[in-house]
Amino acid sequence: MDVDDEANGAVPSELERLIAGTFALMTAWYQCPQPAVCRKLMENLALIGRHEAVSDGMRRVCSNAAARWAAYLEEVESAIEAGTEACDADDEDDEPIGVTMDPLPGPITLH
Repeated sequence: MDVDDEANGAVPSELERLIAGTFALMTAWYQCPQPAVCRKLMENLALIGRHEAVSDGMRRVCSNAAARWAAYLEEVESAIEAGTEACDADDEDDEPIGVTMDPLPGPITLH
């Protein structure tokens, strides 16, 4: 899914577009944690996990990742309810919501 692929006439598959969109949402989340972004991430992970082209291992990875994003969603919604703004593009001095991201586990093997 880069310029060379497009120049060669390659068309990204539905799954590739979904994965690329999910990565883009993760970047957006990092820049500004918003509940809507988190919900869309969870939806995309579910779609990837149900896609006919993915392995059982990938299904498990997507399921586990969706569960983590559900926990992040609860955390950011609680912070917003407590009066913390997720982010404010107009004020560079704002501290973002402190969402506790879990450390990544050891190597993941897909079978």
